[in-house]
Amino acid sequence: TQRVRYVYRDVWDRRQDVHFDSDVGVYVADTELGEPDAKYWNSQREELEDDWAAV
Repeated sequence: TQRVRYVYRDVWDRRQDVHFDSDVGVYVADTELGEPDAKYWNSQREELEDDWAAV
C-alpha cells in the first residue's frame, strides 16, 4: 500500500495564510491573518471529516 498525503493551501496575494495537512489533521495558520480562518475551520468537525475523507 502507498501512503497518501493531502495538503490544502489558502493563498492570498502570493502569501500562504493557512494550510491543512492530513499528517497534522487540522488547519494551521501561517500568518496572523490566517488565524481566524484556521480557528473557524477547525471548529467545523464535519468539514474536517470531509477533508480527511478526501485522502
